Amino acid sequence: MNAVAQELFSGMRGALAVWLTMVFLVVFLCAIVSVPTWSEHLRARRVRVARHALAYPATLSQQATTMAQVVETPATQAVELRRYAEEVAVAANHAQLTAERRHAEWAAVQRAQDAAWRAFEQASAAASRIEKAQVFPVRETAVPPEKLTGDEKAHRQRYLHRAASTAYHRGELSADQLTDALLHRNGWDPYRHPFEQEATIRRIARERLLSAYQAMSTMERSAWHAAEIAAAARASLHAEALAAALRAHRATSRLSESPRRHVAPAKHRRPLLATH
Repeated sequence: MNAVAQELFSGMRGALAVWLTMVFLVVFLCAIVSVPTWSEHLRARRVRVARHALAYPATLSQQATTMAQVVETPATQAVELRRYAEEVAVAANHAQLTAERRHAEWAAVQRAQDAAWRAFEQASAAASRIEKAQVFPVRETAVPPEKLTGDEKAHRQRYLHRAASTAYHRGELSADQLTDALLHRNGWDPYRHPFEQEATIRRIARERLLSAYQAMSTMERSAWHAAEIAAAARASLHAEALAAALRAHRATSRLSESPRRHVAPAKHRRPLLATH
């Protein structure tokens, strides 16, 4: 039995020695593998510390600049308010000139619109008279052109040229319409009766002057809208200029009165204590 026990204990000691050796080897290998990881961790930490050290002065500079912008002295505020008041006053003067110019433009367009309406009324009245006279037919208008004599053809042709030129100078025909009448194209027949020629000219004049009046009405509305916008901008800038001047005046007054406010309590302190 003793021999068997000794052999068993000797075998256990050998197995224990082998097991401890294997544990030591595993720990040693783990330490070797973890060395690069720790080195990279330390390197990354050093990089973060270096970046923070480099960025810290810039951060302080930015914070100082921000504080300098936020914290202003009363003198600086007064100067800034005066400068702003001057700039707004200049803008208000420009707005005043712009509003006056826009109003003058609107007034000119309105006068042109009134003139266009009067011209249209005259042309419309003349065309209406011709249309009423057409109720009574004229015998000579039914004569075909081939039965007219040479003198009658020449007379009608001269009448068309003279009537078309006169209407053009009155502004009732355009240059293209006058050219068509003189060249006898686009429906202008020189051998028609003068009464019919006059009716055609009056009808074209009424349509043309109506279109001119409508165009002037559109221009008048646009000019009035621009004048209203300019007037609103002028009123707004004048109000802002007045408010800015008042703020600048108050800031300057506070700046000039600030030394006296610090001295005034010291003068009355001892007399007040003496009364008690």
